[in-house]
Amino acid sequence: MNVSVYHEPSAPGVGGAEVVTAVIAAGLAREHRVTLHHHRPWLTSEKWAQFADADLGNVTVRVVPPPARQWHDAGGRPDRFLADLRAWQADLSRGFDLFVTSTHGVPPFNHAARGAVYVHFPTDVRGEGWPWQGGGQGPLGRVRGWVRRRLHGRAWPERFAGYQIRLANSRFTADWTAARWGVPCDVLYPPVRVDAFPDVAKRNRVAVLGRFDPMKRQLELVRAFAARAAGPLAGWELVCLGHLSDAPSERDYFATVGAAGAGAAVRLVPNPAAAELRAELAAARVFWHAAGLADPPPPPARQEHFGIATVEAMAAGCVPFVPARGGQPEIVRDGIDGYVCASVDAIADRTAAALADPAALDRRAAAARERAHEFGRDRFDAELSRRVAALAAAPAARRGA
Repeated sequence: MNVSVYHEPSAPGVGGAEVVTAVIAAGLAREHRVTLHHHRPWLTSEKWAQFADADLGNVTVRVVPPPARQWHDAGGRPDRFLADLRAWQADLSRGFDLFVTSTHGVPPFNHAARGAVYVHFPTDVRGEGWPWQGGGQGPLGRVRGWVRRRLHGRAWPERFAGYQIRLANSRFTADWTAARWGVPCDVLYPPVRVDAFPDVAKRNRVAVLGRFDPMKRQLELVRAFAARAAGPLAGWELVCLGHLSDAPSERDYFATVGAAGAGAAVRLVPNPAAAELRAELAAARVFWHAAGLADPPPPPARQEHFGIATVEAMAAGCVPFVPARGGQPEIVRDGIDGYVCASVDAIADRTAAALADPAALDRRAAAARERAHEFGRDRFDAELSRRVAALAAAPAARRGA
């Protein structure tokens, strides 16, 4: 089949979503002609392949201009309203046998014969905000708002009918997709590289992995570590690894995190190469992750919807201490292969308590390695391939232009 894969960006940097999209494209390219569409000129095929540790050699990567309007924008004529909605980003799928969109936002209408959607998290909420609420003033404005809502309500099921395969990256995301979009999804956990870590001696190291962004809460973790560096965590180091973009906000945050760790055994490693990342994780005994641990809790879109970094750390033999929110409890089983914590302080304090029993910590590390293999890339590739093969064997739908 001739396949189009579309990556809808959600942040200035790169993270788990980019890994998933690259693995989808690389996996499908083993049996099909694949074109990967995205909107970031700086994200070359080579950079993407290196970051995701995926083979994109058989994938045509094409940068396309970002859409000039949003998914819900349409002309003022009611007789052209639905046609305008259907035309949004139609070139991404028109002329292909299969269209796969990897997304956080509302996906475009699919003009290919077959479609698949992989939801990282549904950021838009049907029924809230524009186009569902708001409009002009007075009787005429209210009538126009009523017509707009009716037309969008009519178009909504048609938009998703073009995607016969509907997948979410976790049960957490699937539940929110059903609640926000009214769309049921099967869960297909993201693909994680679990077999590429060197066999090296463990050190008294805590690893933190994630792009440098306030959502990932590296600042709070560094402060918690520094506060205990002269006590229960004496003789340990904290290493923060992750992608750092050129966005001024991320650069400023990186500098703030660095300043908070001054004087403590804290290292920041921005944009590590794949081999360096694996080596750092392989030598760490403990992994910390704190996305979503704020008071009050952040909205669901700002929590960890799955957590590829956690699985990578577990595969490297790190014992994970992770938030009791988002998709993390779907990975880590508290007290079996790691610890699920309610706050940043709980992460640090439960780590200190666990260090008092090295034999138990070693058992958790072995269990974490075993658990990580349940999320390997082979599993993801096999399940996606099975679903696409079944879809290809079914009669193709006819879609209008």
